[in-house]
Amino acid sequence: MTICIRYRKKYTSREISHCPEMESPARIKELLSPQNPDFSKCDSYMTRQNTLLKGISQAKQTYSVKEDPESLITAYERVLIDPNEPLQSEEHISELIALYLINRQNDKAWGFLNSLLHSKTYPLDKIRGAQARILKAEKKDIDAVEKYLQAHLASSIGSSSFSKTVFLSDISLSAKRLKWDMKTIRDLTRILTVQILRKDADEDSLVLKYRTYLEKHGFTCNK
Repeated sequence: MTICIRYRKKYTSREISHCPEMESPARIKELLSPQNPDFSKCDSYMTRQNTLLKGISQAKQTYSVKEDPESLITAYERVLIDPNEPLQSEEHISELIALYLINRQNDKAWGFLNSLLHSKTYPLDKIRGAQARILKAEKKDIDAVEKYLQAHLASSIGSSSFSKTVFLSDISLSAKRLKWDMKTIRDLTRILTVQILRKDADEDSLVLKYRTYLEKHGFTCNK
């Protein structure tokens, strides 16, 4: 009898060929042995991650978001930014970004978000969305819309669709301050839709289309 490690089922020798990920009990024991270098490496990594996670938990119990936000931010930075192997947690990354924004530390938030672009620990659509919110808060509306376009493009990867309602809601304040009419908003929505439907769509081509449109219609944009 042999065990399939993916499906947790037992198979006879005649059925083994139907499950390419079969591992015998002896092989499973070998893989999970502390003497196995790969197991030891994984175990060490998980131990470090748990230590960092405990640091965050203790900080949240010790420091108040309202009364001592700076100490709480420092504690988050100590586990999410400073270590050679920072805590890999999308939830806690989101919490640190929120702390930065609540406490109007936009420069820190921006630098942290840029650092996340070079890693795979945080979704690109969330990075671009947070950047858009920073720019919108700073009334850099043309740039904010650009980041929202990028955010919705990134969130559509794998689905070839996006929520127009959410996109329009995201850019509504910026569009109002820029005094864009409905035709402009529809045109930009169409540009995003076309890019999403392309199999080879990327941020650079979307940004180029956006900036070209703005220049053609007399809007100033940063390059």
